[in-house]
Amino acid sequence: MSKLAGIVETARDVRAGRLSALALVESRLARIEALDPSLNCFTEVLADRARREAAAVDALVKAGKDPGPLAGVPFGVKDNYDVAGRVTTAGSIVNRGLAPAREDAVLIRRLTRAGAVLLGTQNMDEFAYGFTTENHHYGPTRNPLDTARSAGGSSGGSAASVAAGMVDFSLGTDTNGSIRVPASFSGVFGLKPTFGRLPRSGTFPFVHDLDHLGPFARNAADLTAVYDAIQGHDGDDLACADIPPEPALSSADQPFTGRVGVLGGWFDELADDQGRAAVAMTADALGATDRVEFAGVAQARAAAFILTCASGGNLHFDALAARAEEFDPATRDRLIAGALIPAHYVLQAQRFRTMFREQVLAAFARYDLLLAPATPCSAPELGQPTIHVAGEDIPTRANIGLLTQPLSFIGLPIVAVPVRNGSMPIGVQIIAPPLARGAGAAGGRASRTCRRRARSRGAAVIVNDPIALAEMEEAFAAYEKALMDNDLDALDALFWPSPLTVRIGPGQNLYGIEAIQAFRQNRVGGSPQRELLKVVITTFGRDFATANCEFQRAGAPRPGRQSQTWARFSEGWRVVSAHISMLGEGS
Repeated sequence: MSKLAGIVETARDVRAGRLSALALVESRLARIEALDPSLNCFTEVLADRARREAAAVDALVKAGKDPGPLAGVPFGVKDNYDVAGRVTTAGSIVNRGLAPAREDAVLIRRLTRAGAVLLGTQNMDEFAYGFTTENHHYGPTRNPLDTARSAGGSSGGSAASVAAGMVDFSLGTDTNGSIRVPASFSGVFGLKPTFGRLPRSGTFPFVHDLDHLGPFARNAADLTAVYDAIQGHDGDDLACADIPPEPALSSADQPFTGRVGVLGGWFDELADDQGRAAVAMTADALGATDRVEFAGVAQARAAAFILTCASGGNLHFDALAARAEEFDPATRDRLIAGALIPAHYVLQAQRFRTMFREQVLAAFARYDLLLAPATPCSAPELGQPTIHVAGEDIPTRANIGLLTQPLSFIGLPIVAVPVRNGSMPIGVQIIAPPLARGAGAAGGRASRTCRRRARSRGAAVIVNDPIALAEMEEAFAAYEKALMDNDLDALDALFWPSPLTVRIGPGQNLYGIEAIQAFRQNRVGGSPQRELLKVVITTFGRDFATANCEFQRAGAPRPGRQSQTWARFSEGWRVVSAHISMLGEGS
């Protein structure tokens, strides 16, 4: 494929028979094989299962049946989701002795019925207790935009795999920010829906009355399409609201006209300049000018800490007593501390939770949405001990969730929207009242507007964005194959069909696609065979790239060099200029 299409477009092509689900899955498995050894997003790749499911989708299409709205679309799930026949390890070795899951988690089953194809389980902080996915047992997940940096956590593998184009979407969990933090660091969209809106049946818990499930995707429409497929009540989760599904995709592209407020105070003071600028850009895109401040945000975060520690410590108490040495030391110490929290602290935290929730809900009498940074900074380096916030250096792992934790424990729906206003992206939280649907549409509008304005303002260009780089590697491989096969139609299709296209070589200065095509048609003996000695492909942003190679032709006294400039059009990547040197014949 020349580019990574959106989920809706991909599924439409599969359902129409224009794209094979199996071919799509094979392309994603190849990408996993190429990228995951360095990124470490997956704990297990389920290649055989994926091929079976994809073949079943293709069989339904061939039989004239509809395989579902997500037909053939590959996805992954966080390691705390049940997958039939597999032990749900939840990022730990403590669970290795558990019996394998008898069936998939409810959300996986719903996605399978919708035609989506599961590729594997994905790395996380142990028992979802962390914000960096630096897993003591399975290693860290690296950020695909800069492998020296964190992908965020605890759903780091799920977010990074989407950012790297290894899957088209993924599922994570969010207790204190574990969807929104990795979405912010990895530059993807993430949704924490209203508490109780999606059933958690078939997932390993962390904090029963704080745990949310939700998707990651590369754009707002994709996020909405996945959310539509997984909505609905399930009686096995007692916290799941008995509310019928409310499809949102049809309204995803409608203009957002609601009232928007910008959270100040804590949420402004504890963000860095990039985070504040990202919120300002989003506010400008949505026409927001009002500032909103809440009292007691620091206490809300403290209450969330208490409830998280106490619930986690209670859940793992027996395992801590029997096998404490098997836990990640950082996780173990916090869980033990949580098990020792006095009951009256927990009761007081619950009381404050109710008070804070009422205060925040009152703001939605004046506003439809609220904005806040998702993280206090963009992705720190792996192992970085501190981050600089409000003039102080504070511990990284404990404070990455500064801006998500106060909002997590009151159960509101929040979309994390990536803003690329620096060398690394950073996320903005779009916060809505319970069961509201406007956050996704607003997120899409804000993201599109911010991208346009960032480009016009000369924001830093991301070099070797993993999705763009993977697309370009695929495009260059297609070019090389067409060249060696002397497939003139394929070569012509890979060049920009414009009089501005240029090809310069020894003895030929060809200006315009017609001159280039005529040269190929008249070349005696077709394309000369060559062996590539070295290839360097570099992408600049999502739309421009260079491909430089050194090659050797049989019998030639010295190697040749080729330099190409590529641009991405609606049809995919195309060569816009090419230069060949040092050999006595063009290539």
